[in-house]
Amino acid sequence: MKRLLPIFILAIVAFGFGCTGTQEKTFSGDGVTFSYPQSWENLSVSDLETYLPTSEFGSAEIITYLGNDTEEFAVVKLTASSTGYVRSPSEWLQEMKSSIQESRIISTEENVTVAGYNAAIIQYTIGTGYVTIAHLKVNENLGYQVYYWSSQSDQTTFKKIIKSLKIS
Repeated sequence: MKRLLPIFILAIVAFGFGCTGTQEKTFSGDGVTFSYPQSWENLSVSDLETYLPTSEFGSAEIITYLGNDTEEFAVVKLTASSTGYVRSPSEWLQEMKSSIQESRIISTEENVTVAGYNAAIIQYTIGTGYVTIAHLKVNENLGYQVYYWSSQSDQTTFKKIIKSLKIS
């Protein structure tokens, strides 16, 4: 019995520790830090840049573009030009709601806080997938948008990431 006791104790101790869930990586760059699923990889920013509009009122710069076969995630920095400004979250949300067919809008959240800043969130369908976007305004000249594309409407991963989001 004495020979089996160490094995028994090892097994009991091993069962005492559990997995904390999905393993994560941390992105840190360009003043933005957040945790994301370990299974995600860096995706080609140039693939996404073709979809960014250009404007005399400001510029949009992709900070990072990550994902896997079923999910994609991007952080975009908004910088206003001398003739423009970064929209408030409520103004942005109203613009989004008016530009998307009402039947495609799944949910909206106004007056939420992301990374310590006032933000708004919208989720809508596009094709057979779902897009969730958070828009936050740091000041008149600076803001961020966080994009999440998924084949499912579940926002658990998105919410977890934006909860960990820090802007410095």
